[in-house]
Amino acid sequence: VLVDVSALQHIQDIAQAENGMFYARADGALVFLDRNYLNREVYGAGAPVVGTFGDAVGEIPYSDIDVSYDDSEIYNAIRMKRVGGTVQTADDATSKLDYWTRSYGLESLLASSDTEMADRANWTLARYKDPHWRVRSIVFQMDDASGYWATWGALEMGNAVVVKRRP
Repeated sequence: VLVDVSALQHIQDIAQAENGMFYARADGALVFLDRNYLNREVYGAGAPVVGTFGDAVGEIPYSDIDVSYDDSEIYNAIRMKRVGGTVQTADDATSKLDYWTRSYGLESLLASSDTEMADRANWTLARYKDPHWRVRSIVFQMDDASGYWATWGALEMGNAVVVKRRP
C-alpha cells in the first residue's frame, strides 16, 4: 500500500534507484528497462545497434550535427544513499586533479542494500570520471521513398544508435 505517493511517482523512484528507464511507448504500453538492460543493450560493448547515421551507403543521412567533447558531464566524487542505509562513495583522484572535484549524488533511493548502492556509485564514477564524445543534437530528414522510415519510426527509448562523422 502506497502512502502519500502516487503509483507513477513510486515507479519513477524505482527506476531512479535501479538506474533504469520507465516510459510509455507510442502504443500506450508501459516499459521498464532496468540497469542491466541499459548496460548490456545500450552502453555495453557489442550492444545491438538499431541503426547508423552517416554518409555511406545504408546509413541514414544527417546534417547540422552538434558534437561535444568537454568536461561538462564529468563527475569524480560520487555519493549514493538508500533509504535507511549509509552513504556509499566512489572517488577518482586522477580525474579530480585533471578536472577539479565534480560531485554527483543521490539520496533516498529505493535499493535493497548498501552493497547495491556502492556498485551504483562505482558504475557512475566509471562512466562519468573522464570526458567523452556525445551528440547534443542531430538533424535528419526522411521521405517515404528513402526506406529508412521503417527503422527510425520504430525507435524507442533505450535503443542504441551509432553516428559516424567523417569530416
